Amino acid sequence: MLALERPEAPDQVFNIGSGKSHTVLEVARAMARATRRNDVVPALTGNHRVGDVRHCFADIAHAQRLLGYAPRMTFEDGLGELAHWLAGQVAIDRVAEAHAQLQARGLTL
Repeated sequence: MLALERPEAPDQVFNIGSGKSHTVLEVARAMARATRRNDVVPALTGNHRVGDVRHCFADIAHAQRLLGYAPRMTFEDGLGELAHWLAGQVAIDRVAEAHAQLQARGLTL
């Protein structure tokens, strides 16, 4: 909305997010808490797909400077909303199948 309302925003690109980085382990643990699945223990195998981005987070400095953007929701609150939505969804666990396909194609290290 801010980008639509600001005359200096056309043709600009903005990263929108919290501006804070989280490790995969932190996200997995927070998601387990948000979904009340404290029995789920994340496993870090050290494997990754070829070409995976290893470190990435939204640098929101440009949006802050030009738009006055500031996150209004915490990471935890956002995961809470996601967990609420997920509760109404049906999931099929295909992780093992996907992992096997990646390995068969030589796409994991």
